[in-house]
Amino acid sequence: MPRDAAGVYTPPAGNPVVLDTTISSSWANTTLSDIATALTNSLSIDGSVTTAKLADSAATTAKFTDANVTTAKLVDGAATAVKLASNAVTTDKILNDAVTAEKLAPGADTPTAAVMAFGISTAPTGWLECDGAAVSRTTYADLFTEIGTTFGIGDGVTTFNVPDIRGEFIRGWDDGKGTDAGRVFGSTQAELTASHTHTASSGTNSAGHTHSVSITSAGDSVGHTHGISITTGTNSVGHTHSLSGTTSTSANHTHTLNHGTDGGTGVIADASSNSPNNKTSSSAGEHTHTISGTTGAVSVSHSHLVSGTSGTNSVAHTHTASGTSAGHSADHTHTITVDATSGSETRPRNVALLYCIKT
Repeated sequence: MPRDAAGVYTPPAGNPVVLDTTISSSWANTTLSDIATALTNSLSIDGSVTTAKLADSAATTAKFTDANVTTAKLVDGAATAVKLASNAVTTDKILNDAVTAEKLAPGADTPTAAVMAFGISTAPTGWLECDGAAVSRTTYADLFTEIGTTFGIGDGVTTFNVPDIRGEFIRGWDDGKGTDAGRVFGSTQAELTASHTHTASSGTNSAGHTHSVSITSAGDSVGHTHGISITTGTNSVGHTHSLSGTTSTSANHTHTLNHGTDGGTGVIADASSNSPNNKTSSSAGEHTHTISGTTGAVSVSHSHLVSGTSGTNSVAHTHTASGTSAGHSADHTHTITVDATSGSETRPRNVALLYCIKT
């Protein structure tokens, strides 16, 4: 006869056992056998208490003496979560080193909703890839209890979303610190580059440099003048330009001199070509003339127009005017263009791993 719900044993009906009497095996064997079976089923001998022998939640902490349940008393895998009352297994109930990795289901020591990076390309057992997928609120009830709809409501009824961390960097939640003020837990941020400046400089083009100037007049005829003009490029503040040049060599020629008849006073008596007072200088041979001058100091960005007329000369010839402006003193500026850097995002050096969430 098995025990009742309160654990009380009652002998089978019609047994002849009477208190304070001698028991005869010939008429008490059936009763004794029943008692022996009941006792066997009530004893916690090694290996005899299996999950099949215990009703759910029957083995509570009140039923065990401290340190009485050792690893030797449990069949591998017998103490599952459904067999233990909440918080029944405390640290003082477990012998040192009794709970080994082999005794725990994969991920049993990791809390639900924990997010970890894995060096494998698929989620391990007990985990879901953080890919933003909508999953069942029933199948993953524990996870839904922890994160709810923080990362998405799914269909709003039967599913919810896991976080999507594919291609993302994780940042610690500010939680009132002020570094990332106003941030909502679980929210995403767009990329951003903090305001900053760049230093740029042109090549050495400051004070003290020169400008080259050159011109050649067209060929002309005897007895003429030449107009020479040129404009320098726009320049900067406070400087001067020197202009100098040499005429090209002309043909051998002479010059006519007029002398007066009043004792050398310089009064021209007769300016006609046939006048006996007109004299011709001797030939000087081929020669050149030097042209030079300096512009005055000017301010602000500007240009210079240089012009002049050579003396009357003979024979068809040309004049070449060339020179270099003097180094100016004041500094000036040049336009600088800074090219944009390449790339579609801002990122540190990194390695790609798989983020998963514990179910």
